[in-house]
Amino acid sequence: MNNTTPDTLKVAILAALDRFIRQRPGLNYGDYGDRAAYRSELRGITRDLNHARTLLRHVELSGIT
Repeated sequence: MNNTTPDTLKVAILAALDRFIRQRPGLNYGDYGDRAAYRSELRGITRDLNHARTLLRHVELSGIT
């Protein structure tokens, strides 16, 4: 039987998702044709990171279990 309560499970899941979204994107500058394309990709990743952080914060503060 699993001894994990919904609250501790929620905290564990949110922590794992936070670790995942904070990891380096692993982009290789040489894979892009020029600086503009590389920077554009980085901006998109940063935008997605901010959305993920906002979503995780809302879930953390919500009554979702």
